[in-house]
Amino acid sequence: MDHIVRRATEIGGSRIVPLETAHSMVRLPSALRRAKVVKWQSAAIEACKQSGNSFVPEIAPVQLIDEWVAQQKREPSHLCLVASLGKPSLRFRHMLKSFCESSVQFPDEVTCLIGPEGDFSPTEYRLLKESGYYPLALARHILRVETAAVYALSLIDYEISLR
Repeated sequence: MDHIVRRATEIGGSRIVPLETAHSMVRLPSALRRAKVVKWQSAAIEACKQSGNSFVPEIAPVQLIDEWVAQQKREPSHLCLVASLGKPSLRFRHMLKSFCESSVQFPDEVTCLIGPEGDFSPTEYRLLKESGYYPLALARHILRVETAAVYALSLIDYEISLR
């Protein structure tokens, strides 16, 4: 997670939300959760200094995925994605084009969820789909979580900067 926070900060992510899922390999006891968030905030500040990024992303507390999804206010101007190995899923460029055509506006926020090692469970995918998340195809190969997060952010940053 330290690596993800640093790279996401360098690329320009604005909010990082660590989610506990059915397949999460690490389950932090509540006593350690706050300490981890403080450590990740420190890592984000260091990454800002190193990269010249003047914006420190918000690091949210660790949350259960179903509770986090229930708290989200889905605005029509938000593009919500979940990295998916399943079919059908689209590349970000096609997803962005389709979103802009259907909503007649450019998204003012993009949220992209990256699953844990072992991916999201079928129940979690169903929850995300019902909550308006679109399946996003990343690379041709299966990526580790750390790689997938950096890859997704890079794609999003690149495609948005083109517009």
